[in-house]
Amino acid sequence: MTEFKTSWILENKNSILPDFLIVGAQKAATSSLFDILNQHSQIYLPPEKEVHFFDYPEKIKKGIGYYAKYFQDAGNAIAIGEASPSYLFFPEVPRQILLILGKGTKIIILLRDPVDRAFSHYRMMYMHGYEKRPLSSVIDENLKSLQFGINFDRVTSYLDRSLYAFQIKNYLELFPTENLKFILFEEDFLLNRKKTILEIQRFLGVREEDISVNIKTFPTVKIRSNQIDKSLNTANPVNQFFKMILPSKKIRMFVKYYLNEINSKPVLINEDFDSLKPMLVRDVFYNDIKETEGLIKRDLSRWYKDY
Repeated sequence: MTEFKTSWILENKNSILPDFLIVGAQKAATSSLFDILNQHSQIYLPPEKEVHFFDYPEKIKKGIGYYAKYFQDAGNAIAIGEASPSYLFFPEVPRQILLILGKGTKIIILLRDPVDRAFSHYRMMYMHGYEKRPLSSVIDENLKSLQFGINFDRVTSYLDRSLYAFQIKNYLELFPTENLKFILFEEDFLLNRKKTILEIQRFLGVREEDISVNIKTFPTVKIRSNQIDKSLNTANPVNQFFKMILPSKKIRMFVKYYLNEINSKPVLINEDFDSLKPMLVRDVFYNDIKETEGLIKRDLSRWYKDY
């Protein structure tokens, strides 16, 4: 594990760095939340959603100055953040965050039905060409690998990333509970989104603004043009152009959302997801769900009560 050097911190003590992070889980609406919060006038998020600084040793080795460049345009923002959903999964990340951003960092964790999350993860990897195997083979091999422990592969950790308890413990051991905000995808984000977004604004210490919550980002669709996707969703001159002609963050977000929709197309995957779910709930996730309930003090019975 790459550790931060004390000299890096001293050399960059005046750098603008984030005070909140959306750390995951992957496929639990982190992209939609990122786009919703990006409308807020007092919140700064970089043009590139997934910075992946803390979970890539090669980026950490570049130093804090490299990381700070992502936030150099934050201006007078009250809350500065980023969203990298792999931060929840990799166990070395919370300590890295603590070392450089401090104990006061606010952490947002979104959790989704673990089986649905795993299936969505598979769809994403399949559509992007990283996965060629049928779902039944993937699940069978993943079940075998779990017998030997967690698989931290970035592509094939389908079931592993849905085992939330150990991931949450890694943060609870290092950060005060009041700095951790847990959001349940089905209950908080789908059914009570407006209320949840207001709670997040209060959690981040920004004024309550009536921003649009009806943004649904589709990162698992197939991209028509990689060049357009790169222009819209990274630190690209196109984004600077949008800032000049569209000073309103809300309008920029709607334009970006609309163009992303045009640049994507759904892909149907002929897989029998439903038949596998009861077995996975009972044999893989039930005990972990019950442990997660105790850790976050929330009722998660909707994830297992029908199985």
